[in-house]
Amino acid sequence: MPDLIGARDSAPGVILLCITPDNGKTCLPDTDSVLRRTKDADFLSEPHFLLDARIVHASANRALLLLELGSFQTGDGDQLEGTQVYAYDQVHDSFALVYARHTGRNNNQEVRFVLDGPMQGDIISVDPTRDPRFGYWVSVNGLVGGDSYKEVLRYRSATAYGDGNPLAVIDAEMPNI
Repeated sequence: MPDLIGARDSAPGVILLCITPDNGKTCLPDTDSVLRRTKDADFLSEPHFLLDARIVHASANRALLLLELGSFQTGDGDQLEGTQVYAYDQVHDSFALVYARHTGRNNNQEVRFVLDGPMQGDIISVDPTRDPRFGYWVSVNGLVGGDSYKEVLRYRSATAYGDGNPLAVIDAEMPNI
Protein backbone atom coordinates (compact mmCIF):
# COMPACT_ATOMS: atom_id res chain seq x y z
CA MET A 1 0.00 0.00 0.00
CA PRO A 2 1.39 3.48 -0.76
CA ASP A 3 2.59 5.59 2.14
CA LEU A 4 -0.03 8.26 2.84
CA ILE A 5 2.31 10.54 4.79
CA GLY A 6 4.76 11.15 1.97
CA ALA A 7 7.85 9.28 3.14
CA ARG A 8 8.16 7.71 -0.33
CA ASP A 9 7.98 4.26 1.09
CA SER A 10 5.39 1.55 1.25
CA ALA A 11 3.49 0.61 4.38
CA PRO A 12 1.70 -2.55 5.42
CA GLY A 13 -1.98 -2.68 4.57
CA VAL A 14 -4.87 -2.51 6.99
CA ILE A 15 -5.13 -5.53 9.26
CA LEU A 16 -8.29 -7.09 10.65
CA LEU A 17 -8.09 -9.23 13.75
CA CYS A 18 -10.77 -11.84 13.94
CA ILE A 19 -11.72 -14.64 16.30
CA THR A 20 -14.36 -16.63 14.57
CA PRO A 21 -16.54 -19.54 15.70
CA ASP A 22 -17.97 -20.12 12.19
CA ASN A 23 -15.13 -20.09 9.65
CA GLY A 24 -15.13 -16.33 9.19
CA LYS A 25 -18.84 -15.60 8.80
CA THR A 26 -18.78 -13.56 12.00
CA CYS A 27 -15.81 -11.82 13.51
CA LEU A 28 -15.49 -11.57 17.27
CA PRO A 29 -14.37 -9.25 18.74
CA ASP A 30 -14.86 -6.06 16.72
CA THR A 31 -11.45 -4.38 16.74
CA ASP A 32 -12.24 -1.76 14.07
CA SER A 33 -12.65 1.08 16.56
CA VAL A 34 -9.41 0.60 18.53
CA LEU A 35 -7.68 3.59 16.89
CA ARG A 36 -10.68 5.78 16.07
CA ARG A 37 -10.40 9.04 18.04
CA THR A 38 -13.61 10.60 16.74
CA LYS A 39 -16.64 9.35 14.86
CA ASP A 40 -14.95 10.35 11.58
CA ALA A 41 -12.16 8.00 10.62
CA ASP A 42 -8.94 9.19 9.00
CA PHE A 43 -5.93 7.27 7.71
CA LEU A 44 -4.53 7.01 11.27
CA SER A 45 -7.75 5.34 12.46
CA GLU A 46 -6.98 2.07 10.72
CA PRO A 47 -4.73 -0.57 12.30
CA HIS A 48 -1.68 -1.46 10.20
CA PHE A 49 0.46 -3.14 12.86
CA LEU A 50 -0.25 -5.84 15.43
CA LEU A 51 1.94 -4.70 18.32
CA ASP A 52 0.85 -7.32 20.86
CA ALA A 53 -1.72 -10.09 21.23
CA ARG A 54 -1.63 -12.31 24.30
CA ILE A 55 -3.52 -13.85 27.16
CA VAL A 56 -2.99 -11.96 30.44
CA HIS A 57 -4.23 -12.79 33.92
CA ALA A 58 -6.12 -10.29 36.05
CA SER A 59 -6.02 -12.89 38.83
CA ALA A 60 -5.17 -16.56 39.23
CA ASN A 61 -8.55 -17.57 37.79
CA ARG A 62 -9.34 -14.65 35.43
CA ALA A 63 -7.76 -14.71 31.96
CA LEU A 64 -8.19 -11.82 29.51
CA LEU A 65 -7.23 -11.21 25.88
CA LEU A 66 -4.97 -8.17 25.40
CA LEU A 67 -4.63 -6.63 21.92
CA GLU A 68 -2.43 -3.69 20.96
CA LEU A 69 -2.67 -2.28 17.45
CA GLY A 70 -0.79 0.53 15.74
CA SER A 71 -1.51 2.96 12.93
CA PHE A 72 0.87 4.14 10.24
CA GLN A 73 3.98 5.72 11.65
CA THR A 74 4.06 9.44 10.94
CA GLY A 75 7.03 11.37 9.57
CA ASP A 76 8.22 12.30 13.07
CA GLY A 77 8.10 8.68 14.27
CA ASP A 78 4.81 8.99 16.15
CA GLN A 79 2.19 6.30 15.90
CA LEU A 80 -1.35 6.01 17.21
CA GLU A 81 -1.49 2.94 19.44
CA GLY A 82 -4.66 1.33 20.69
CA THR A 83 -5.03 -1.13 23.55
CA GLN A 84 -8.10 -3.30 23.99
CA VAL A 85 -8.73 -5.92 26.67
CA TYR A 86 -11.46 -8.53 26.28
CA ALA A 87 -13.06 -10.97 28.69
CA TYR A 88 -14.45 -14.23 27.38
CA ASP A 89 -18.18 -14.64 28.02
CA GLN A 90 -18.68 -18.39 28.23
CA VAL A 91 -22.49 -18.15 28.37
CA HIS A 92 -22.69 -16.28 25.03
CA ASP A 93 -19.53 -17.84 23.54
CA SER A 94 -18.16 -14.41 22.73
CA PHE A 95 -15.70 -11.77 23.86
CA ALA A 96 -16.76 -8.64 25.75
CA LEU A 97 -14.67 -5.48 25.61
CA VAL A 98 -13.66 -4.54 29.18
CA TYR A 99 -11.02 -1.85 28.49
CA ALA A 100 -10.04 0.37 25.56
CA ARG A 101 -7.62 3.27 25.26
CA HIS A 102 -5.51 4.84 22.55
CA THR A 103 -2.41 6.97 22.86
CA GLY A 104 0.40 8.33 20.77
CA ARG A 105 4.02 7.42 21.19
CA ASN A 106 6.24 10.51 20.85
CA ASN A 107 5.59 12.05 24.27
CA ASN A 108 6.30 8.98 26.42
CA GLN A 109 2.65 7.95 26.59
CA GLU A 110 2.09 4.36 27.57
CA VAL A 111 -0.57 1.84 28.54
CA ARG A 112 0.68 -1.07 30.65
CA PHE A 113 -1.10 -4.15 31.98
CA VAL A 114 0.37 -5.15 35.36
CA LEU A 115 1.30 -8.82 35.10
CA ASP A 116 2.03 -9.65 38.73
CA GLY A 117 2.40 -8.35 42.25
CA PRO A 118 -0.12 -6.51 44.40
CA MET A 119 -1.48 -4.61 41.39
CA GLN A 120 -1.85 -7.68 39.15
CA GLY A 121 -4.55 -7.11 36.57
CA ASP A 122 -4.58 -3.33 36.91
CA ILE A 123 -3.93 -1.18 33.84
CA ILE A 124 -1.79 1.93 34.19
CA SER A 125 -1.72 4.67 31.57
CA VAL A 126 0.22 7.91 31.27
CA ASP A 127 -0.64 10.82 28.98
CA PRO A 128 1.21 14.14 28.75
CA THR A 129 -0.31 17.25 30.29
CA ARG A 130 -0.78 20.28 28.04
CA ASP A 131 0.48 23.01 30.34
CA PRO A 132 3.69 23.83 32.26
CA ARG A 133 5.29 22.10 34.19
CA PHE A 134 4.86 19.50 31.49
CA GLY A 135 4.19 16.28 33.34
CA TYR A 136 1.79 13.43 32.85
CA TRP A 137 -1.67 12.35 33.86
CA VAL A 138 -1.30 8.97 35.52
CA SER A 139 -4.39 6.75 35.60
CA VAL A 140 -4.83 3.37 37.24
CA ASN A 141 -7.78 1.26 36.14
CA GLY A 142 -8.97 -1.79 38.05
CA LEU A 143 -11.29 -4.60 36.99
CA VAL A 144 -14.61 -4.05 38.77
CA GLY A 145 -16.85 -7.08 39.18
CA GLY A 146 -15.17 -8.84 36.27
CA ASP A 147 -17.29 -6.77 33.87
CA SER A 148 -15.19 -3.73 33.02
CA TYR A 149 -12.29 -1.58 34.05
CA LYS A 150 -12.92 1.59 36.03
CA GLU A 151 -10.52 4.36 36.91
CA VAL A 152 -9.54 3.99 40.56
CA LEU A 153 -6.73 6.56 40.70
CA ARG A 154 -5.78 9.64 38.64
CA TYR A 155 -3.18 12.26 39.47
CA ARG A 156 -0.65 14.61 37.92
CA SER A 157 2.82 13.06 37.96
CA ALA A 158 5.90 14.16 39.83
CA THR A 159 7.81 13.13 36.69
CA ALA A 160 8.21 15.94 34.16
CA TYR A 161 8.90 15.81 30.44
CA GLY A 162 12.63 16.10 29.80
CA ASP A 163 13.61 15.76 33.49
CA GLY A 164 16.54 13.50 32.61
CA ASN A 165 15.13 10.42 34.33
CA PRO A 166 15.96 7.43 32.08
CA LEU A 167 13.06 5.37 33.44
CA ALA A 168 9.74 5.07 31.62
CA VAL A 169 7.17 7.38 33.23
CA ILE A 170 5.19 4.48 34.73
CA ASP A 171 8.34 3.04 36.28
CA ALA A 172 9.38 6.44 37.67
CA GLU A 173 5.90 6.94 39.13
CA MET A 174 5.57 3.51 40.79
CA PRO A 175 6.42 4.82 44.29
CA ASN A 176 3.59 7.37 43.92
CA ILE A 177 1.15 4.85 42.49
